[in-house]
Amino acid sequence: LLDCGLFQGKREESMQKNRELTFAPESIDAMILSHGHMDHAGRIPLLYKNGFAAPIFCTPATKDLSEVMLLDSAFIQEKDEEFMQKHHPEKMIDSGGPLYTQQDATECISLFVTKEYHQPFEVIEGVQCEFFDAGHILGSAMMVFTIERAGKKPLRIGFSGDIGRNTLPIIRDPEVMPQVDHLICESTYGN
Repeated sequence: LLDCGLFQGKREESMQKNRELTFAPESIDAMILSHGHMDHAGRIPLLYKNGFAAPIFCTPATKDLSEVMLLDSAFIQEKDEEFMQKHHPEKMIDSGGPLYTQQDATECISLFVTKEYHQPFEVIEGVQCEFFDAGHILGSAMMVFTIERAGKKPLRIGFSGDIGRNTLPIIRDPEVMPQVDHLICESTYGN
């Protein structure tokens, strides 16, 4: 699984989209997390709550940022639910409670496995991954997967995640991704 973020938008629409998982979380062998923004990591505690128990590979900074962000998100969701029940029960959307709790957010962090840039690692048997600095936020990564294939040349697949801009004052410039056979690009804005 590459990232698992929250949908953002109108309350009712985003609530429905965020609760709906189109796959069985327990069937996932591993997750690779590009960076610690809500639209990329925001549903990890929900995955965990629904049976996901596989490693989540990311950079050390992404783990640190995600932990703070996910705990804050859970706190806000719990407080929003309390507020709406107390002050506006007539406007409550039947949601079954907060998407996830602070406990879910805390517990899912134990699944995070940190890897440094430029140190290839095995995701699952026959699949290696290497992180490259995406220059988007601290710890953000592009990744290249090398997939072994019996009797054939290995297949290389790249995933961009969000890519930053050159010459920012604090964040390093994005690295150039090595040549790949297929590329999956972030396309949030479609352009």
